[in-house]
Amino acid sequence: MTIKGTTRVQKYGFLTSQLYSKELSGLNFYTDWVPYRFGPNSQQLSQDLSMCIKQDLVDEQVEQTFNNRLIHNYTLKIRGRAILRNLMETHDEMIKILYEKFTELNRKSMSSILKDIYEAYPKYTVNSEIKDEVLNNVSEINSESNLESKKLNPEIEDKLELIRSGNIKGRKYTSSEYLQHIDQILED
Repeated sequence: MTIKGTTRVQKYGFLTSQLYSKELSGLNFYTDWVPYRFGPNSQQLSQDLSMCIKQDLVDEQVEQTFNNRLIHNYTLKIRGRAILRNLMETHDEMIKILYEKFTELNRKSMSSILKDIYEAYPKYTVNSEIKDEVLNNVSEINSESNLESKKLNPEIEDKLELIRSGNIKGRKYTSSEYLQHIDQILED
């Protein structure tokens, strides 16, 4: 499983810490959450992810989006999968639950995950640069009929206009690609 984007990694960690706090108590599982640019953020999680990359446990691939943003994608390498298998043997039920939760989250759009977090944990959104877009536009963004008429902040609206017009590399986009591009705007 590949996790697309640093924001997504942070949100998975945050939701895990909130939803399974009782099961994770005593394990010191990322308790340093603070409000940040895109919602809750853990500096310790960022440091651990960097360490896992340096120790060859996680592969980091960087891709450039249609609007020249960089998205960091993360996948467990062979050594990382071996450690996960060992963890599953010693903490079978909890690791299985967490893996299933990550798989479920990976199927959801970033905008949907953000909206869920922003509504359930508002104290972690006070420094968010995208709070208004997330809370006011996500439900409309997920409805194809409203995609053309919804007004976002001017910077995002300009980027979406390029997609709508099909002027990106002379290519018309499908509805599915269009929604993916909206998610990319919201991701790191």
